[in-house]
This record gives sequence, C-alpha cells and structure tokens, in this order.
Amino acid sequence: MKSMARKEVYCENCKSHQPLIQPDPQKDDLNLYPWYELVCGTCYSIIATVQIVPDEKPLEPSAAVEPKLKRVPKR
Repeated sequence: MKSMARKEVYCENCKSHQPLIQPDPQKDDLNLYPWYELVCGTCYSIIATVQIVPDEKPLEPSAAVEPKLKRVPKR
C-alpha cells in the first residue's frame, strides 16, 4: 500500500514546518461564503483563513495595495 504525502505549513509560532490540519468548511448566518481555517498540527495556531467566494464578488479594499503617501524630504 502506497503511503500518502502529508501537508505541512510553516508555523510562525513553532518556527518550523509542521503538519497541517485542514478541517471541514465552516459557515454561519453572518458570512454567506464557507471558510476554512488552516491550523498548525502541533500548537494549533491558525496559519491562515481561506474563504471560497464566487468570481463575481468584488475584491474588498486592502491596505496592502493602497498607494503609499509620498515622503517629503527633510531640509
């Protein structure tokens, strides 16, 4: 019988690659789309939350891609 490869993630808390726990999708009344919390299999920290949304849903604004303010040089 062939063994299956396990999924691992880098965990900031453990400072190493650890087994990934990928639970069943979650859903509630406040959130229309299911989401998954990817969890470190050693310390159980949440590594990432992944949500499955339709293509037609617009992207939400993100501070990571907003234009930066220009710096004025000091005199």
